[in-house]
Amino acid sequence: MFGEMFSENLGFSMGLVGIEFLVGLILGLLVKKGLKIIIIVAILVAVGSYFGAVAVNWDMVAEAGGTAVALGSVVFTLLPLGAGLLVGGIVGFIKG
Repeated sequence: MFGEMFSENLGFSMGLVGIEFLVGLILGLLVKKGLKIIIIVAILVAVGSYFGAVAVNWDMVAEAGGTAVALGSVVFTLLPLGAGLLVGGIVGFIKG
């Protein structure tokens, strides 16, 4: 990537970094909002399970966790991992 950045196609390469940065901003924002929702739902399910209002099927939860990990690995395989994506993700998570 550094070879492309400092070659004659500097504008094109910086454009790719900008696109990665925007994708990182969006992903960081979505991760932050998703974590808030997941934490709230987990607390509500824990309280409901404690009082007997919600029955939790732990086999189904474990199966869904494996599926989530597999889909997450596919998403991160397809994303162009670069400095722009990482910086954008961090900024999006903190400022989102």
